[in-house]
Amino acid sequence: MEEMIHIQRSEYEQLISQQEELIELVRLLRAEIELLRNGRNSKTSSTAQSHDINRSNAHSLRKSSGKPSGGQKGHT
Repeated sequence: MEEMIHIQRSEYEQLISQQEELIELVRLLRAEIELLRNGRNSKTSSTAQSHDINRSNAHSLRKSSGKPSGGQKGHT
C-alpha cells in the first residue's frame, strides 16, 4: 500500500522546477563527458583542437637547431 503525502502547490511547483533544472544539468554534463572522452583526436571529433579540453597548448615555438642537446663536453 502506498502512502499519500500532501504538500502545498507552491512547494510542488518548486520541486518540479528543480527537477527540470537537474535534468538539464545532467544532459549538459553527459555532453561534456562525451567531449572529454572522445575529443582527443581532432580527426574523429567534431570539436576543434583549439576547443579540445584535453589538448595541451604548451608547445614550444622554438625551432630545433639540429645541435645535440647537453652542455659542453668534458665539463662536469
